[in-house]
Amino acid sequence: MVTLLELTKSFPDLLKHYSGDLNKSVTNPSDADLARDSSIIFVQNPKYLQGALNSKAMALVIPENSATSDFDSDKVILTSKNPALAQSVVCLKHFPVTKNKTSYQDSLIASSAFVHSTAKLGKSVIIQPNVVIGPNVVIGDNCVIGANSCIEADTVIGEGTHIHPQVFIGHSCKIGKNCEIHPQTSIGTEGYGYSHDEKGNHYRIPHYGAVILEDDVHIGANYSIDRGTFKDTIIHKGAKLDNHGHIAHNCEIGENSLVTAGFLMAGSGKVGKNFVCGGRSAVAGHLEVCDNVMISGVSNVTKPITKPGKYGGFPIQSYADNTKTLATLPLLPKLRKEVAKIKKTLGISDD
Repeated sequence: MVTLLELTKSFPDLLKHYSGDLNKSVTNPSDADLARDSSIIFVQNPKYLQGALNSKAMALVIPENSATSDFDSDKVILTSKNPALAQSVVCLKHFPVTKNKTSYQDSLIASSAFVHSTAKLGKSVIIQPNVVIGPNVVIGDNCVIGANSCIEADTVIGEGTHIHPQVFIGHSCKIGKNCEIHPQTSIGTEGYGYSHDEKGNHYRIPHYGAVILEDDVHIGANYSIDRGTFKDTIIHKGAKLDNHGHIAHNCEIGENSLVTAGFLMAGSGKVGKNFVCGGRSAVAGHLEVCDNVMISGVSNVTKPITKPGKYGGFPIQSYADNTKTLATLPLLPKLRKEVAKIKKTLGISDD
């Protein structure tokens, strides 16, 4: 529970009082359908404003240009230049999700966990059941290691990081501060590399690099990130990777990138800062994508991108050209028939 006055004081640049009693308290964020009389709703789009006004919620945060002179409501109204950001920072500070960060027993370290005698744990580290912590692992303060996770030798995990259940982190990896790794994800698996003899036999190429996740990196569920052959695979700070994807050996993902579900990246590729991609996209190996590039869903980058901008398709094009290509494709069968008629009229054969 927090008073609305406290919210405005916590985020004075983001929340402004418009109307109503700031001494009232709210207990939870909500949407219009689930709101209670102590809820607060963050209205990110003006088209949802009327529904929020008709709800049971006590307070609304609305876009600053939505509060006009004839605006009338019995609710407490706060305005914001960025309601989506306001929702994030308010909820993280005052309504955090904590049920998935608890100890399963009276002690912080579950009795069924194995922690090697050379491992070093910081203050208030929670180790849930059946976790395996290898030799010389270092875990910073206030970390949570979820049930059935395995952290191999010499790995370092920064403070405030949350490793969800059933995560594998290979040896010698480095995980930064305030990172989050979701279930069934593997960090630091060996890359896909083989040499071959004349009989077609395949020989594993050992991988000596590691995986580095810098601070504030989030990795979704069912992700695989391979260690480098010699150089490290690096996910730079602030990058957020959605569920179901693969990053191959020696790759780099730039700062503050947003990588949505189903992304694939072949070996030795590099994408720059602020990279954004739609779902089921891919980047081929041994090429570089510059900073500030956005690619649409189901796109395949098969050549370097050297200029910031929006791109899409396979083969990759500018977003504008790809939109034209997609609009043209449904017309091709009709165009083919018309060309065939013209050729027949003109007596042109297919030979």
